[in-house]
Amino acid sequence: RQGCFNGTYEYMGLTCCKCAAGKSVEEHCTSQTQTRCEPCEPGKQYQSHANELKTCESCTTCGHPSANLEVDRQCTPLVDSTCKCKENHYCSSGTTPCKICEPCQLCDSEGIKVACSATNNTICNDKSKGIVSPCGVSVLVISACICIVKDYIYFLFSFRKICLFLVRNLFFFLQGSNLNIKLTLGPHIPQIAEVITWKNMRNLAMKSGIHASKIESCEQDHQNSSTERTIALMRIWEEKESRAASEKLVQFLKETYQNSKAEEVLTILRGGNS
Repeated sequence: RQGCFNGTYEYMGLTCCKCAAGKSVEEHCTSQTQTRCEPCEPGKQYQSHANELKTCESCTTCGHPSANLEVDRQCTPLVDSTCKCKENHYCSSGTTPCKICEPCQLCDSEGIKVACSATNNTICNDKSKGIVSPCGVSVLVISACICIVKDYIYFLFSFRKICLFLVRNLFFFLQGSNLNIKLTLGPHIPQIAEVITWKNMRNLAMKSGIHASKIESCEQDHQNSSTERTIALMRIWEEKESRAASEKLVQFLKETYQNSKAEEVLTILRGGNS
């Protein structure tokens, strides 16, 4: 038929025009008349496409008391209504459109990890992360106290060591600076040689500028006795340093952190001149 802008359909051997969207068939066409259409009832019915149906579709309702839905878009003769979850609810039916919504979970002190949305429930943090138990607080306090006490003990121990170091070195400084010029090494060289060892004597001689050939000569002449070679080199060194030898020997031992040896040398020197 001409003039059927919405298409046609067959009825009782006749070709009838379809009704436009938003309407339904009130009477089918006859050989004499065209299809007669009537509009859908606003707010209650709709028809979204051209059709040959005798009734419009009923609008979707969102007011079921247990569904927790509310109207998102109102129904019109052309378009069905749509629903959405009420505030603080999420769709639990897993369907599109949603049929049933449930209240969003409330998180306690652990806090929210993922906020509630139209399609997902709230996800809370693990309670172990959000709540500190009294036991946990106690452990933290005890641990902190242990650390403080440990640091305090370490401080006292370190402070004591520093004090002892300063006092001891002050003692050696005073002893060394007060060495009487008459405290010569000569009579005490054999005894001192056993205290300071060949290695120290060789290093002291090299530091004092004694030629390497003299040091090697002492080594060759006394290959079987480190004490004898120490004595020989000490006599050469004393001759070079003269009366300052005693003080320089003690000072060398202190500078090389051999305070116990320095103390022994001082004892030998003072004991022999008392």
